[in-house]
Amino acid sequence: MCRLLPMLVVAAALAGPAAAAAEAPWPTYDHPIVVDGTHIAREQLRHWERVAGRDDVAREQATIMLIEARWIRLEARRRGVRVTREQVRRQFRRHKRDAFPSHRAFKRWLRSSGQARGDLLFRVRTDLTSDRLRAYATRGATTEEEEQAQLDAFVQEFRDHWLPRTRCSRMYFVETHCAPPA
Repeated sequence: MCRLLPMLVVAAALAGPAAAAAEAPWPTYDHPIVVDGTHIAREQLRHWERVAGRDDVAREQATIMLIEARWIRLEARRRGVRVTREQVRRQFRRHKRDAFPSHRAFKRWLRSSGQARGDLLFRVRTDLTSDRLRAYATRGATTEEEEQAQLDAFVQEFRDHWLPRTRCSRMYFVETHCAPPA
C-alpha cells in the first residue's frame, strides 16, 4: 500500500494538467469569445467592428459573423469537408473581376472599406465552406421539399451542436450565438 500511494500521487499530478487542458477555456479580456476551445481574439473583433461601423449594432454584427465563420470552419473539419487555398483564390479572383473594372478601383475600395485582401479571402473561404456544407447536408435529396427538409434538419443539428460550445464575455454576448453565462 505504501508503494502505491506515491504512484497515485504522481498519476494524479500528471492527469491534472491533461484534464484541465481538455476543458474548454473561458473567455478572457484578450480572447472574449471561445468556440469549442478555440479563441476569437479581441483584436479580430475590433477590426471587424471598425469595418461594420462603431456602434453596438456593429459590435453584434462582427461578433455574429466571426462566431458563424468559426462554427462553419469547425463543422467542415468535423464532417471532412475541405476547401483548398487554390479554390479560394480562384473564387476571389472571379469576384474581384466581376465587381471591379480595374485593380486600381479594387485598391481604392479596399482603402475606403477598411478591409484588407486577407479579410476578403477570409469571407470567400467562409462562403465556399458554407456552400460545401450545404451540399453535404442536402446530398441525396431528390425534390426541393426534401432538400429543404434536410437542410432545416442540418441547421438545427448544427446550432444544437455549436451553441453550447460557444462562450462569450459579457461585452460580446449575443443571446442567439453564445451559451448562457454560468
